[in-house]
Amino acid sequence: MLRPSLVPLNPETSTSHVEVRVRFDELLDIEVTLTELRAASLRFAYVVRRDGTALTEAMTRHACVDNEGRLRRLDEAMFDVLRLGEA
Repeated sequence: MLRPSLVPLNPETSTSHVEVRVRFDELLDIEVTLTELRAASLRFAYVVRRDGTALTEAMTRHACVDNEGRLRRLDEAMFDVLRLGEA
């Protein structure tokens, strides 16, 4: 059975914008939203918050690949589960 793994497509598909500094021991909330779902790729958006205030936002795009690194479609069951969480 093929088990898809997620890997970044390329460095240009990962972005972040740092607004303020945080200390190593601070507790932060990280909100992750699936913003795009395609047959073989996904995009997630992230918001990092401290006490309800957004500190930074980021985005990553991922591709589903097999063990040889070839692009593969998500299986239908996984696609359906992920589609329920798409924004």
